[in-house]
Amino acid sequence: MGYEIHRHVLLGSVLMARAPIIVNERGDVSLYETLAEAEVALEPIDVENNEYTIFDSEGLTMVPRIAEDRIHVKLSDSSPGPHEPEQLQEVLRRFLARLEPNLRGVAEDEIWRYQLPELIALLREVRDRPHRSRLRLWPWRGK
Repeated sequence: MGYEIHRHVLLGSVLMARAPIIVNERGDVSLYETLAEAEVALEPIDVENNEYTIFDSEGLTMVPRIAEDRIHVKLSDSSPGPHEPEQLQEVLRRFLARLEPNLRGVAEDEIWRYQLPELIALLREVRDRPHRSRLRLWPWRGK
């Protein structure tokens, strides 16, 4: 069983993931502050169909597995995949560039200069900014 210490998820003494967890579903990006939030949101049918690419905040890819009950998805005890920070940066840049300028709050050309921590911070800002979008591209907090 994993536990969290300082935003790191540990299994025994092996570092597995650093929050937040970022899920790319064919270009639509979701950001989860904990592993548990991500596990609840992921759907087994989408795992079976390889719909997700899942990263921690440093670009470590995560391989989801369907729990024995066939209802839940597990990340906490899955084997980590390769470390792909450049791929995660590209996913976030493309996603943020797709948004309307008033939603993202920065010029599109700035996004392409941002590094991974800045992209994650911007994604959080966009997610938490109150607006009236009809699109639901990531999980909203109850605001």
